[in-house]
Amino acid sequence: YNDYLYFIEKSGKIASYNPISSEILWEVDLNNNILNYLFSNDGHLILLTLDKILILSDKGKIIYSNNHNSASPLLIFNINKNIFLISKKGIKFINLYKKNNDFFYENKFTMNLEIYSQDQNIFIKDNKNLFKLSE
Repeated sequence: YNDYLYFIEKSGKIASYNPISSEILWEVDLNNNILNYLFSNDGHLILLTLDKILILSDKGKIIYSNNHNSASPLLIFNINKNIFLISKKGIKFINLYKKNNDFFYENKFTMNLEIYSQDQNIFIKDNKNLFKLSE
């Protein structure tokens, strides 16, 4: 991201470095398994662990932490500063400003989830179905 390389280990170790100078910019060990991650449009690293959603700044500082209380988290994605957590029970909406968690779509998702977006629509594909969500 922004010409820096990120190394993200499932064990929770993360490092960012400049590939031209080989300078390590920052390192952090979360001591928690990382299940999924993504980058926001403003360069924040969003991480999903077994029990938390964390947001790290581009300097490696934790700027947001939320216990998601989902027994089987699978995947996260973000839209307009909101995070959506997909678990085996459905999709949970997490508002970063209010720090509340609400299930807005209950469904039994299977593994191998893929997220696609086109215009204002979001498509979620699992092993059996294709779902269309609209903002």
